[in-house]
Amino acid sequence: MIRFPKFEGARKALGPGPYRIYTIGNATSLIGTWMQRISVGYLAWELTHSATWLGIVAFADLFPTVIVGPVAGVAADRWNRRRVLLLMQALGLLQAIGLAALYLAGGLTIGSLFTITLVLGVITAFAQPARLAMISLMVPREVLGSAVAINAITFNLARFIGPGIAGVLISTAGVAWVFALNAVSYAVFVWALVRLPALAAAPARRGSSFLADLGEGITYVMRDRAAGTVLLAMIVTGVASRPLIELLPGFSDRVFGRGADGLAMLTSSVGIGAALGGLWVANRRPGSPMTRTMVTAALCGAITVTLFATTSSFPVALLLIMGAGCCWTLTGISAQTLLQLGVPDEVRGRVLALFGLILKASPAVGALVTGALADVFGLRPTVAAAAILAAIFILWLALHCDEIAARFEAPQQAGGSR
Repeated sequence: MIRFPKFEGARKALGPGPYRIYTIGNATSLIGTWMQRISVGYLAWELTHSATWLGIVAFADLFPTVIVGPVAGVAADRWNRRRVLLLMQALGLLQAIGLAALYLAGGLTIGSLFTITLVLGVITAFAQPARLAMISLMVPREVLGSAVAINAITFNLARFIGPGIAGVLISTAGVAWVFALNAVSYAVFVWALVRLPALAAAPARRGSSFLADLGEGITYVMRDRAAGTVLLAMIVTGVASRPLIELLPGFSDRVFGRGADGLAMLTSSVGIGAALGGLWVANRRPGSPMTRTMVTAALCGAITVTLFATTSSFPVALLLIMGAGCCWTLTGISAQTLLQLGVPDEVRGRVLALFGLILKASPAVGALVTGALADVFGLRPTVAAAAILAAIFILWLALHCDEIAARFEAPQQAGGSR
């Protein structure tokens, strides 16, 4: 007898309430963000035809998390998380309007594109900890894993829809329309945040400075071996496997000869695979072990990236990049769920800031290094070599999987908190 997925946790999380409103605004904003991200990569390639510049622009978008993220985590633990996110979305709206105006005025160069991308990277980095920490304030604990999965599905559906829309607009109406629609998407999220009911405030912080609070969050991760290992797995995946996304414009043009249309197809395939991975997690029984899922998905992702770098068939490449998207999402959802459920409320914003930092900065570092090496050794051998190194490291990490699960997941399965 065929058993159809029930998605009980997902249906409960998306019932009437703040998380539904948040998800509507968040999904719209993310679609716009992915439209702009793909368009910026396309423009960087058109302006320079350099894999190094692709890596530099990706670095500008992602690396500010390293500098801003830890401070933003402290802010998420001290200030009203909704207000922080509302301010950042308003600044993102202004950024999108400015980018559209500069392009229409004919003043957009690779330098100005880098600068604006860097500004958006700072805004996104400051918003990320509040965005992640808010989830636990909007849903019951027993469906938090499903809510995290929904958040990941939303992100990756946007990765599918956004590039598809961007590809059509770039080919027909022009890049300026992409930037203008991104501004509208920011406005929708601002509207949703304004409509949210009052949420629990961050725990009061008395008698401590920002610097002391920052140190406390880092110290917690260093003491908690399980949390540190989860973050280490994300670092390896981000640096050695995940930068493939930032290098897809080069693969689409130089390897497969497909241009903007091929780029949209490749990136959309990542989104499809990622959404499928998110749906699988959303349908899992609450409390299911996540550590082994995280490690297995990270390993499969590295293997899939290696195969992608060696194929000459575009249809095969689409299937492989879809598989990589699924693996990356399974890795990220598993890691974030473990941190959301296992980390105490009083340091959750800071730990999730470190998670967000790794999620953003490690691909930025990887894209910068891989892009520079690819201009010397070629896209294919460089990407394949990095993924093979990642697979070897994750195999070593798998040897400690049971130990980590015993220390990290037991409190989660018992319904407690660390």
